[in-house]
Amino acid sequence: MGQAEQLWTSLEHGAQAHGFEAYLWTLERVGLVVERVTGVVLSRASVWRLLTGRLGWSLQRPQRRAL
Repeated sequence: MGQAEQLWTSLEHGAQAHGFEAYLWTLERVGLVVERVTGVVLSRASVWRLLTGRLGWSLQRPQRRAL
């Protein structure tokens, strides 16, 4: 299994599985997981390119609803 596949599997478990309180992924959080899984430190721009180019993820924002 390559590093990209290992990372994909790790990210599929969700942010909370990696010790983050909220369930949302941020570039900083993904960068920390990349570092833990692969030992490689990436800039925010590189994390973005990895997510959108290599892994096929897209930007999604939670819907804001009135309480």
